Amino acid sequence: MTLAVRDRYAPWNTGTWHLSADGDGSACERVPRPADLTLDAAHLGSVHLGGRSLSALVDAGLVQEHTPGAAARLDTALYVPRTAFCGQVF
Repeated sequence: MTLAVRDRYAPWNTGTWHLSADGDGSACERVPRPADLTLDAAHLGSVHLGGRSLSALVDAGLVQEHTPGAAARLDTALYVPRTAFCGQVF
């Protein structure tokens, strides 16, 4: 899975990243190739914390899917049974 990430708060994160994983581990590396998805780092964070699905963000026009089914595949890979919880009010 390859993601083109935009990050206005930490511009050094902006770029195209390839994610890979198997039963032995995972890796993330910057690559010079076309992306399956284009998204903002904030959207990636919300999905990672369980607040939203990438598929819903694609439907809302906030994430661009360049490879059909890429959002659904990453939704499956990032799935956690319980969303993050913080008992503090900010």
